[in-house]
Amino acid sequence: MSLFKPATMQTAYLKMSLYGGAGSGKTYTSSLIAIGLAKHIAEKTGALPSVMFLDTETGSDWIQPMFDEAGIDLLVARTRAFQALKEAVTEAQNAGAILLVDSASHFWKELCESYLERKRKSKNNRNLRLELPDWNYLKPLWEQFTTLYLNAKAHIIVCGRAGSVYEFYENEETGKKEMLEVGTKMAAEKNFAYEPSLLVEMFSDQIKGGKQAKKVINRALVLKDRAHVLNGREFKEPKFTDFLPHIQRLNIGGEHTGIDDRDSSALFPPTERDDTRYDKDILLENLQTLLDRHGLSGTSKEAKLARTDALEKHFKTSSKTEIEKKIPYNDLLVSYNNLHIELEGVPSRYFPAEAPEVEDDIPTFDSKGNQVKPRVSVKAATNGAVSDMKAAAGA
Repeated sequence: MSLFKPATMQTAYLKMSLYGGAGSGKTYTSSLIAIGLAKHIAEKTGALPSVMFLDTETGSDWIQPMFDEAGIDLLVARTRAFQALKEAVTEAQNAGAILLVDSASHFWKELCESYLERKRKSKNNRNLRLELPDWNYLKPLWEQFTTLYLNAKAHIIVCGRAGSVYEFYENEETGKKEMLEVGTKMAAEKNFAYEPSLLVEMFSDQIKGGKQAKKVINRALVLKDRAHVLNGREFKEPKFTDFLPHIQRLNIGGEHTGIDDRDSSALFPPTERDDTRYDKDILLENLQTLLDRHGLSGTSKEAKLARTDALEKHFKTSSKTEIEKKIPYNDLLVSYNNLHIELEGVPSRYFPAEAPEVEDDIPTFDSKGNQVKPRVSVKAATNGAVSDMKAAAGA
């Protein structure tokens, strides 16, 4: 079967994003678009879809009369949990509804804050902050949503708050580097702006009238339109018909094909060593065996006191539940090894005095995808690291 097929319009659903500052009209404008889109779909297909509003700011209270007047069912869920964002996409697709998200900024913030809170608890340090390695975990989680967003057979309109974009420049007078605001973006994961087919920035202008009266006018600037019919266009008090040229390019009612989500994992055949699902259970069994062997698992008063002292020294707790449920695997591994050194006089099998032969070259594969042994094998000595661990354990 050929990888390529004749080109056809395979985007059947609107993927739109609006962002802006407070009072710029994001919620109101996105509601107008959702209402207009629902009516447009009804004209083309004969079925009037409902609108699902994923609300993080209680904005649904204020736009409900608009939907009532239009005769369109408005379903609301109020949450800021990132997990709910993913669930909402699936639910809207299954119901054939239009999904309105306001605002994505809160879901990104909640994801980051939940991760940071878990990190602080696991390390028992309230002063920890997000660091560069943490994004290697957070970004793939957010990408779970963006994959759903692109591939879902649902019209999805996402609102977000405006965030600033900064760049460093050198001050010619002082010779020092200073930070300068050079633009704006949606306050969410930075790559999200690449996902929607229609990206709009919202503004609010205050215009003075007679006797110093002020009037606020909302403006919409189209930053990206993949149909190239609205790029750079600006609309005052935007409405649905302003964005209709883009929507008319969609294959509404037709087949929607998103992005092939296959990966290249098949190129890297798994081994038994790769399966880490049971590593923690195995380690806990080894811990129990170690305690048994040294008489620390008995029910006598002496055994209980000795077990408590040993566990609190190396695991910072004597609670079995806390050790099993709350200590991360890597921390548990180090604590177990230090206890093993104290009781047995040697490191555990997880930190051998001399590492076995390991393959230290990039693996290659034959034409059938079978792994070919690397050309180079080396022995990695870890005697220095073991000495450090013995000293840390008081051996």
